Amino acid sequence: MRVAGAGSVVTASLRFRVQPHSLAEAMSAVDAIADRMRRAPGCIRSHLHGDVDDPNAFTLVSEWADAEATEAF
Repeated sequence: MRVAGAGSVVTASLRFRVQPHSLAEAMSAVDAIADRMRRAPGCIRSHLHGDVDDPNAFTLVSEWADAEATEAF
């Protein structure tokens, strides 16, 4: 994927596990982080992926216009 007039998109990911009894709290925190991320300059999009083999494991993936925007966040 390329952004018009820019270099390659920077992809950042964070993999984490949550305790089953803390799932609602963890998803609330991830939602708040993803909301801040989406509003940050240079963020193109973010995705939350669940692990099909582990219902308590997730990966938050974000795509950024450049490394500077990623680092600034």
